[in-house]
Amino acid sequence: MSKPEFEIDMGDILLGVIWGLFLGGIFYFFYFYYANYVVSDDLSFIPFFSFLAIKFLFFSMLIGVLISLFIKRSRYNTEMLEYFEEIKSEEDNIRRQKIEDEEFRKIQEIKDEELRKKKQIENEALRRQQQIYNEKLRISIAKINSQFDSNNNGVIELVDGDSFKKLLHKNQQKIIEIDKNYIQNFVKISIYLNTKKENTQKIFVTIKDTKNIAELNELVGLLKNQIHAFEVLVFHSINMITSLVESDLVTFYEIYECFDQLGVFNSNWQNEISNKLTNIDAGISNIGERIRDLMYSIHQMEINIIGSLANLSYVNEESFKELNVSVNRQLSSIDSTIKFNNLLTVIQTYQMYKINQNTKRIG
Repeated sequence: MSKPEFEIDMGDILLGVIWGLFLGGIFYFFYFYYANYVVSDDLSFIPFFSFLAIKFLFFSMLIGVLISLFIKRSRYNTEMLEYFEEIKSEEDNIRRQKIEDEEFRKIQEIKDEELRKKKQIENEALRRQQQIYNEKLRISIAKINSQFDSNNNGVIELVDGDSFKKLLHKNQQKIIEIDKNYIQNFVKISIYLNTKKENTQKIFVTIKDTKNIAELNELVGLLKNQIHAFEVLVFHSINMITSLVESDLVTFYEIYECFDQLGVFNSNWQNEISNKLTNIDAGISNIGERIRDLMYSIHQMEINIIGSLANLSYVNEESFKELNVSVNRQLSSIDSTIKFNNLLTVIQTYQMYKINQNTKRIG
């Protein structure tokens, strides 16, 4: 509502004149009525009444103008009163709104503070949980180190695969006398074992960077399967070369044919794994996922190797006792660290680690 303005215009004056004419007309009406019907015989007062009527006409117009202005002034005062009441009402509304806004702001500040404290408590709880989890993970990694690397030199402790190569060098002349072509296949076995040992070391170093305990345990289980497969290959490789130089060709060919079917003489599979491991950059954020996928991809191959070699019958035959003695003699001649009987016991009692399909999807 805009502020009322008090302005006098010609309309107001004209309205006053009309009021004056109206009052003058009433006066003239009574004047003629009085002159004609009351004092019609005495005409001496007529000039006086005429003069009085003219003066009254002017006064009545002035009074009419004043009445018109008075009415307008009264209306103006009423409008001003309404204006000030509306202004006051608006000011009251503004004050009330400010009070409500201030109360709302204080309530909102209280809520925000409560939310901040709640969030802080939640974050602190999460931080503590993460600290506990990280400590458990650290302990798990420490156990892995002590389990696979007791001297803490960063190198996984495997059965001495170099013993096979040493036996090959020691018996090279005898093998050549039997069939020199066997030398090449034995060299392929040596390369296969060496590559598999290097790959196992790479995986051992890498899986310790896994950030998930469940997945870490899963990968350690798969690593144990790889170690077991390596031990089985070393065990039968030594038996293979010993049976050949001891002229036990039945045992030799049983192991030889099994190795041939498994592709041991073709090291492309192990070389491919080695290349994949080499290409994994330790700085990549998804390194755990890539190592995990790679280990699952070779898991079936490990199962095939262990399963096929476990079915070799020569280990259960009577002649194996003689081979056992020969193997121990051969290992002693090269000062091997392998304890053949201990290795045999470990191989026969090992339980293959089973893949947990739910854990496989972690990450």
